[in-house]
Amino acid sequence: MSEITVRGAEERDFETVAALLGELGRTPISEDTRSSFRFEYLRQLHDPSCAHLVAESHGKVLGFCVIHLRRRLSRATPEAWIPDLIVTEDARGTGAGGTLMLRATEIAREWNCHRMCLESGHPRSRAHEFYKGGGMVEAGYYYTLEL
Repeated sequence: MSEITVRGAEERDFETVAALLGELGRTPISEDTRSSFRFEYLRQLHDPSCAHLVAESHGKVLGFCVIHLRRRLSRATPEAWIPDLIVTEDARGTGAGGTLMLRATEIAREWNCHRMCLESGHPRSRAHEFYKGGGMVEAGYYYTLEL
């Protein structure tokens, strides 16, 4: 794979990002939910406490990462949280994920964050090895309650 670059996601990336999130296992977008998903996507693109990134090569988007700034009561500095990071199946192992993580780390440092954390589903063992290889450590459990 040739040079991979990372840039800020743009409005024109909506359909590609939606497809990547579906590949990640997020709730698929339907015709009933498309407008609300698009509204939130565009809102977050302009939110200074979020950064949406895409990795691409020759104009083709290979991956997506979103970073949110979170304030914690127990810390004076914020935490960078990555709820979504995905690289297309055919681009895994090409450096796209590492390039996204490198840029996310730079942004977290620019935001003066004390740490960067992410979530990953149990079945994504290949992704877990990637995160550990990048210096991340498993730091706890993650629980949800659907409402």
